[in-house]
Amino acid sequence: MTTSFGIAQRTKTATDFSQVMKQADLALYAAKKAGRNCVKIAQQP
Repeated sequence: MTTSFGIAQRTKTATDFSQVMKQADLALYAAKKAGRNCVKIAQQP
């Protein structure tokens, strides 16, 4: 079993829940692309 995580946080420009989830989703796909057992933090917009 392997895991990948995408992490995002609310910022001044990304205050809406859907915006934060979109950033987390992008980070998750970056983690999956980077390999197994990886954590990526979302880029600040």
